Amino acid sequence: EIFSNTIECCDGDTTLRFEHDKQGRWIWKDEPAFPLDITYVEALTASIDTILTLQPITTDKTAEDLGLDSEEKYLAVTDDKGHRLTWYLGDTDSNGCYYMRAAGDESETFYLAPAELTEQISRNIYDMMVLPQVQQMAVDHITALTVVYGEKTLSTAPNESGVWMDGKNNINLKMQDVLEGLSRLQIASCVDFNPSSKAAAICGLEEPQATVTVDFLNSVGIAGTLTFSVGNRLGAGYCVTLPDDST
Repeated sequence: EIFSNTIECCDGDTTLRFEHDKQGRWIWKDEPAFPLDITYVEALTASIDTILTLQPITTDKTAEDLGLDSEEKYLAVTDDKGHRLTWYLGDTDSNGCYYMRAAGDESETFYLAPAELTEQISRNIYDMMVLPQVQQMAVDHITALTVVYGEKTLSTAPNESGVWMDGKNNINLKMQDVLEGLSRLQIASCVDFNPSSKAAAICGLEEPQATVTVDFLNSVGIAGTLTFSVGNRLGAGYCVTLPDDST
């Protein structure tokens, strides 16, 4: 059994590299500061442990027949002494399992990888991110809202009767959907971690469509503020940035 100190894998399109830091924690090798959810790597190491116990399959097919004549797709692990094991991956069978062969083995000995490995090595690294949690705000605890969009600014707050007003205009009905949305606000996914200088413009955040500031009381009555900028639509959501975070 080999203790995985580093893991590198590639499905032909996506390449993932993980290693242990000085504290023995898994990190993304390409960006150590990335907030990695290590449960994904632990699942990958479990698949590696399974691979180490695999028995060869019986087949009359050749490496070329199984897509194992290429080294484009692979899984490699290295222990803390620098010993490296590499498996090359070929086609998948009807159950989605990769055919495998060990690097350096010329005996035409083939294996079938665990089905879980197929998804594990094809996952976008951003799907393995511990996402920031947006402060939860109950509808009746939101005390004010300011939205800056273009050259316009909307500032609204409930009056003494609890009615949301925009100057002298009653916007209480329109605000109910807004308040409900703010109370359920969450980050759905990462678009770009540690982005380049051009990313903000691409995401529509160099000149945001809107900058939103929400004043609220938390569950124990302490006042807080949440500010976020909204850029371009992307899929089912919109690109956003949070304060003091370039992601």
